[in-house]
Amino acid sequence: MCVTSTVAPILALVCIAGSASAQTADRGNVWSHGTTATGVAGVATDGSRSGPAIGGAVGWEMTPRFAVQGDAAWVELGDGITTFSASLKARVRMPGSRPIDPFFNAGIGFARTSLSVDTRRPPQFYERRMGRHTAPGGPVMTFTDPTLVLGGGVNIFVNRHFAIRPALDATVVLRDRRHYVVTTAALQAVFHFEDRPVTPSSRTFKRGGRVDASVNAGNGPLPRVSSDRRRSYGS
Repeated sequence: MCVTSTVAPILALVCIAGSASAQTADRGNVWSHGTTATGVAGVATDGSRSGPAIGGAVGWEMTPRFAVQGDAAWVELGDGITTFSASLKARVRMPGSRPIDPFFNAGIGFARTSLSVDTRRPPQFYERRMGRHTAPGGPVMTFTDPTLVLGGGVNIFVNRHFAIRPALDATVVLRDRRHYVVTTAALQAVFHFEDRPVTPSSRTFKRGGRVDASVNAGNGPLPRVSSDRRRSYGS
């Protein structure tokens, strides 16, 4: 109940923002939707220990500014602590056209953490649930808990199909009104399956007597202007 009451308002705000962005988009936009595949590599920390994080994601870009993404990641924090997590996130990009495109995301998921009863200085979030185990080489204990994910980053478009995405996410693990936070800084490689426009609009250039604006911040091509019409503008 506590998780639901916390997450619901956040997801509602994200969905409203995405809907508003879609309504303000150019109705003549030729771009409709997109699908993405993402590879992730980075570093995760819980404040006292850190380790590598790798994962992947599949995304659905519902509008040029709003997307839904499902992702999974594996984290090794050391001291025998490993975590597998999965989440469903909503992502909203900032308005405007720019080559470096900021966004923020929020979502919910779960984390499955495994640690040995011999782990030195286990996180208090898990230690209080482990009970008393004194035998060396004891069993590995596993905990599955709901999570809230908040974060953001920037899209750096390389071409129509490929983008680099530095991102920072905080995964908040929840249980019994307590929480445990793991922060991940990662570099994501994103492949867009559909042929879609990319930023920046400043790369608009003249080609063959026409203005080629096929790189227009994901908002679709700008109108092509013929040489006759440009002469009428005094260009």
